[in-house]
Amino acid sequence: MVEKNLLGDLHTYDLLKKPRNPTVRKLFYHHIILSISNYLLNLKCKEKAVIFFEDNNLYSYEICQYLGEEIVHKIVLQVFKKIDKLLPIRILHSTFTFEYFLHKLNQKSGIAKETLMKCRGIIDSKDFTRFTYERCKKFTEKEGLTFLNKSFFNNLKSKQLMFI
Repeated sequence: MVEKNLLGDLHTYDLLKKPRNPTVRKLFYHHIILSISNYLLNLKCKEKAVIFFEDNNLYSYEICQYLGEEIVHKIVLQVFKKIDKLLPIRILHSTFTFEYFLHKLNQKSGIAKETLMKCRGIIDSKDFTRFTYERCKKFTEKEGLTFLNKSFFNNLKSKQLMFI
């Protein structure tokens, strides 16, 4: 869904053939952050959530045909690093797909156990009680991400601390 909406906006703003335009990066930030945040806010589970991010498969996306594989890969990695550092969201960066992880989990493989231990480490190490809106405010102003306001972040932080 993210790619479809992102491609639509890139087309609307005539940016499909302009990968180095700063607005392209802003649109990536907008769509990825909004999608992940909405997913987490609407998640109904009793466990803490970790976003599983695998970047080896990015090249199969249609957007790479327009912007180029290297540029898409670079921007997406940049977005996820910023999200992981700045927002109250837990992210596991993996070199294999989630489907492969589930397959290995069903086999009770060592790689699956190791991945679960990494998830547990991420959950235990991320302390969202100290999250403040000030750093996010500077970032959102710089990137023009107007939907990311204090209320939005407080909802996300509360959800991540609560169920989560």
